[in-house]
Amino acid sequence: GTVYTIDALTGELRSVWATGRPLVGASRPELVFPGLNGKLYVRKRQSNDNDDEDVMEALPMTIQDVLVHPVRTCLDSSQNEDEPSERLCGIVAATKVTTLFGVDTAHGQLLWTSHHGRPDDGEDAIPDNDDTESHVVLQREDFMVHHVSTTSGTEIWNVTLGRFSALDFNEPPIAGLLESGSPELQEDSRSTLVVEEDTIRLLPSIAFGKDGTTLLAVQHGNVLWRRQ
Repeated sequence: GTVYTIDALTGELRSVWATGRPLVGASRPELVFPGLNGKLYVRKRQSNDNDDEDVMEALPMTIQDVLVHPVRTCLDSSQNEDEPSERLCGIVAATKVTTLFGVDTAHGQLLWTSHHGRPDDGEDAIPDNDDTESHVVLQREDFMVHHVSTTSGTEIWNVTLGRFSALDFNEPPIAGLLESGSPELQEDSRSTLVVEEDTIRLLPSIAFGKDGTTLLAVQHGNVLWRRQ
């Protein structure tokens, strides 16, 4: 749940700040764990030719499914074929919490946090203004899925999954009531950066290396910088 802001042109680290719990978690990972694609998986132990191996199997439901409507399901307490198992039946339900973070794009600093609609000042809070060109809003969505026993009401397992997206308003703010409808929120697709007055520079393309831990900036076929 940690955000790193990096200068897209130079690769310089601007700031680091925590946003909450880890993005992926499971109370009983040996039983159920979430995938980054929003699916729920069980790990099953299978024996093939005297060789045991773990096999991942997707449940017939996604986090989004149980967020819309709870689902009744049963799982075995042990996924090992050689161990005795208990049938665990219950209701699977989910909740979602959304947190917004205002970020100064010029310096990469956290300006404010809004959790459940309650704004909290960042360490370097600035006065409110309408200079939306120098700000970007990050949205963190946290999903928590619970499997609760239908006989006792106790929790059997839970998993958590968080995801980030950058938001941008295509339309200017509307004063008063939103008579013409709300402006659409969608992923930030800006590809230019105003460096100084009357000067516009294209931002480089950002990509991950093959190892998944290296960040690269590429422009016109050249690697500008890399960070690990």
